[in-house]
Amino acid sequence: LDVGKSKHWDYSELFGDYKTIDVIPELKPDILANISDYYDIGHYDLIFCNGVYEQAVGDFNKLIKAVYRLLRISGIAIFGLIGNEYPHYGGRDNGNRVKRTEIDDILRKFTIIKRKYFDDRYYYLICQKTE
Repeated sequence: LDVGKSKHWDYSELFGDYKTIDVIPELKPDILANISDYYDIGHYDLIFCNGVYEQAVGDFNKLIKAVYRLLRISGIAIFGLIGNEYPHYGGRDNGNRVKRTEIDDILRKFTIIKRKYFDDRYYYLICQKTE
């Protein structure tokens, strides 16, 4: 499940059974909904959340809880998070940024398998739901 369908990048060839979820009808997601309000519990093996944190409205922890809820046990979540040094880019960017020191707390329900930091501008984290 690709959360926050990109208007610039097509990730469908990276994944087998590829579905998208977004709140913007013009992007033509497979599921037109806010992930926080979507309840296909424990259905997904992989959830991809790249660049949605800076666009989140309200409590970002709701998004993290939704990803956890939708993943199967042993499922993988890939998060691409914008850090404090990433410039504001306008449009849907609400200015939300993650400090590297906050990552473990934000993703505390997951086991973080792999981290890749691009200075304090962008972070990729591969996480697993273990219980």
